[in-house]
Amino acid sequence: MDNLVKRTIRIDSSVNNKIKYIAEMEGRSVNKEIELYLKKSIKAYEEKYGVIKMDED
Repeated sequence: MDNLVKRTIRIDSSVNNKIKYIAEMEGRSVNKEIELYLKKSIKAYEEKYGVIKMDED
């Protein structure tokens, strides 16, 4: 799991509460729920604008 990056985010408390609720209902952790949303957002972006090419270290 060397490729995991820790990131601190600040979000509105109502958004946080809703994410916690959804994660609980879906049987996921809040972290996994946020990761899922990020992946969906990236996929939608790449479908619209093309694949983001990153130089891997």
